[in-house]
Amino acid sequence: MLLTAIRQVLRGGVYLSARMRELLLNKTLAQEPKGRDPSLGPLTDRELEVFMLLGSGKLNREIAKQMKVSVKTVDAYRAHIKQKLRLKNGMQLIRLAVLHAQPYSSAIRTSTAI
Repeated sequence: MLLTAIRQVLRGGVYLSARMRELLLNKTLAQEPKGRDPSLGPLTDRELEVFMLLGSGKLNREIAKQMKVSVKTVDAYRAHIKQKLRLKNGMQLIRLAVLHAQPYSSAIRTSTAI
């Protein structure tokens, strides 16, 4: 068990005992969704969807295909998001989207590594 923990940490992962994993999973699964991040409050559901897809690395055309809308519609959503969040350019939008999407993707990677 100790050797397994050391190897996991050396690979850059996180080691949790079986008991700790159980406690964390039970706590996470038992929690009701708290709603969305207050800093993203002004975004509509569709804008939030575009925002999270951008944060996960999707391109406009991929987002358009997934949402079954045109690329111009995705561009419009991006413009609305930038305006509502008072962002100056697309780079700031992407940076913020990645930061918001990162905890979700990290949680998925960590749970699969355990």
